[in-house]
Amino acid sequence: MSFQITDHVLIKYIPEPDETEIIIPENVTNIGYKAFFECKALTSVHIPDSVISIGDSAFSGCNALTSVHIPDSVISIGDSAFSGCNAFTSVHIPDSVTSIGWGAFDGCRALTSVHVPDSVTNIGASAFSGTPWLKSMQERNPLVILNGILIDGSACTGDIKIPDSVTSIGNYAFHDCSALTSVHIPDSVISIGDSAFFECQALTSVHIPDSVTSIGDCAFFGCHALTSVHISNSVTNIKYGAFWECRALTSVHIPDSVTNIENLAFSECNALTSVHIPDSVTRIEESAFRGCSALISIHIPDSVTNIGDKAFYGCVVLTSVYISNSITSIGKCAFFECQALTSVHIPDSVTSIGDCAFFGCHALTSVHISDSVTSIGKCAFFECQALTSVHIPDSVISIGSGAFEGCTGLITVELPDHLKKYEHVFENDDCHPRFKYY
Repeated sequence: MSFQITDHVLIKYIPEPDETEIIIPENVTNIGYKAFFECKALTSVHIPDSVISIGDSAFSGCNALTSVHIPDSVISIGDSAFSGCNAFTSVHIPDSVTSIGWGAFDGCRALTSVHVPDSVTNIGASAFSGTPWLKSMQERNPLVILNGILIDGSACTGDIKIPDSVTSIGNYAFHDCSALTSVHIPDSVISIGDSAFFECQALTSVHIPDSVTSIGDCAFFGCHALTSVHISNSVTNIKYGAFWECRALTSVHIPDSVTNIENLAFSECNALTSVHIPDSVTRIEESAFRGCSALISIHIPDSVTNIGDKAFYGCVVLTSVYISNSITSIGKCAFFECQALTSVHIPDSVTSIGDCAFFGCHALTSVHISDSVTSIGKCAFFECQALTSVHIPDSVISIGSGAFEGCTGLITVELPDHLKKYEHVFENDDCHPRFKYY
């Protein structure tokens, strides 16, 4: 046998012909990524007490592996570490282990017996997916719970009540439960994992108790029937895509505990007509409300310092927006094709207007650009066809190409003398405004 070991990490095992059983050397502390990947002849592995972690996909695809000794020294088992080990019948995880990675034993088709100690506090999504052990657990109770972690509810239908013994709802726990209609989350739960209710398309309502401090990425993505949601007062971040494509959601109250609305948080919530953003929020990130085609008005509080790229992209019925005095930049395409927006006041705090920021705002009749603005991005006001006049302040030093192209209603442009070279930005075949210089 041959091992490639660097700094006590077993990088690669190079098997000899017909070698089926191996003993890993005592100087190894970590078994690296894909170290034994698809060693199809391997039947038995002895891991020494020196090893503290088993890396991602370390033994993935070892189809003939029937037994492996995991010593008490091991703390973590990586993502897909033993996935596809189809000859595995049982696994004993020692008390030293605290974390079992995503898909760690996924697809172990003969695995019928699993021992998970109380020491394990983190179990990744699909850790035991496709195993006879998981199927037998689901037959006993469709809510599979280990150490207070609800790891699988994929067999659930109708209305369910999560028991008080649960402290966290694991990643992908109810993924694609198309017949799940309602869920009661008890006060014992402190976290809802990534994609926990991903595409539960019949789920109509959910109450998130104040005990919950974290809602994971894409937690309720694609819950098309979800009409209302109560977000607890303990949540500080509404994470990436948390309510993305919740197309029946009509209103949402964001509590004062929230400081950040992350990328795509409420994107494509087509029925959302109103949203309250509290004074605690400091950032509205990229595409946060993108495609909220029923959103009529939005008040951005003074606490917000940044409006991300595409934040309100395609909010086609948005008629008014208040931009607070704390905003320093308006991101690229922030209000792209907000076709009903009639006026906008850009406060003195703003220094830059991003590319395509107000592209296609056809109803925009007036815009106030503050004296603090130094740059207006490319196509910033492209095809704002109702705009009749614009005053460019002396603070502006650059105007991007196409910034006012297609503004066919533009009659008057006030420009400081140092910006005469930008006349072409306002002129095209359908627009020949009168310039006033100062």
